[in-house]
Amino acid sequence: MSAFAAIKDGKAHPEKYKGRPKLPAYKRKDGFSLLILTNQNCRLRDGYIQFPRVFGGFNAKPVFTKQENAVFPQVRFVPCGDSIMMEIIYELPDVPQKQDNGRYAAIDIGGDNLAAMALNVGQSPFLFRGTPLKPSIHITTKIWRKCAAFVSG
Repeated sequence: MSAFAAIKDGKAHPEKYKGRPKLPAYKRKDGFSLLILTNQNCRLRDGYIQFPRVFGGFNAKPVFTKQENAVFPQVRFVPCGDSIMMEIIYELPDVPQKQDNGRYAAIDIGGDNLAAMALNVGQSPFLFRGTPLKPSIHITTKIWRKCAAFVSG
């Protein structure tokens, strides 16, 4: 049933609907969509991912090709504001878990103190001062918020 037919039917029989039927939300003409390419579309040859011919001979050399048993299931192109981010998804086999040696560390991230760290092996706790980095963190956060506001609309 089309949206207009649902609106007409909603006026004639309001008991069938919980609310007024609405038009579907269409994407803008100049908007971007998520593109997912599987390993059926892309090939892994000589350490490079070869994309389909439509991409104009575009290749990428990912880091995971240095791993021996890596499985490459898909590549995603995600729109981020006015740019597009390429995400290469890969799976690594399970790593065997190491035995517990009884050594632990607690790390607390903060602002004035960038990090506070305590160990259970008898060493005294120590602090990493964060005050010299505070102005640059403030500027970075400000830029990040502007970008997030732009992306969210």
